[in-house]
Amino acid sequence: MSAEKPPPRSGGVNVEGGGDVNVGGDVAGRDVVKATTTNVGFGPKDVQRLIITVAVLVFVTAGCFFTGGLAVSGVAFAALQRPVTSTNVAAAARFASALSDLHALSPGQPFILNFTEEEISSYFRLQLAPQNGVTDGKVRLLDEPGELVIGGQWSKLGNLRFAAKFVWQDTPGAPFRLDAAAVQILPLGKWGESGAFGWVVVPTQLLQPLADNVNALFGNVQLNVVEATAAQPFPAWAVSGVAR
Repeated sequence: MSAEKPPPRSGGVNVEGGGDVNVGGDVAGRDVVKATTTNVGFGPKDVQRLIITVAVLVFVTAGCFFTGGLAVSGVAFAALQRPVTSTNVAAAARFASALSDLHALSPGQPFILNFTEEEISSYFRLQLAPQNGVTDGKVRLLDEPGELVIGGQWSKLGNLRFAAKFVWQDTPGAPFRLDAAAVQILPLGKWGESGAFGWVVVPTQLLQPLADNVNALFGNVQLNVVEATAAQPFPAWAVSGVAR
């Protein structure tokens, strides 16, 4: 048995005869240290070990700057730079209405949620982000269906910029899994101006409270399929699943 795929759209919820529900809706500088064995009591071998240790630390730190970008991926950082409006009040309202209808579904009822990048990003920035101490919040849908990245500045991280990559999963109540996280410890200009430089990998547990709130948006649902219904510059998704 096959079902005709509904056309992409946003806004509203339709419950049809078969029980189907369609839900729709943006260290500069250099320190010079002079050490002498007569002043600090270090022998030549001690000084040599100290220099080697410092060199290793510098190497590891520099590696962290770049692995932060690798973990979240350059694609995600590029997506955060995409000029999509995240302050569209009407778009945020459409997504909020869709979520409200999604929460009202009866257990076992199937649904299809259609939304655009502008809708989910505007909702996150205008409604969810302020409740969680996040400023300059944005959401970008990635090329791989079911993957998205959230960025912003979080007060719990000292207002440092963060990038959190999520992937969809079929776990009821937790439709999106936090896959990778990075924090920019060297803020260099606007988003993307420095590429991935200055970003370091952080344990996903550090951003898990934010991830939990993102999952709570969708309520107790199980996602079955995530499809891209539109490509750049205006990405959109059709998400189907079942209420639990």
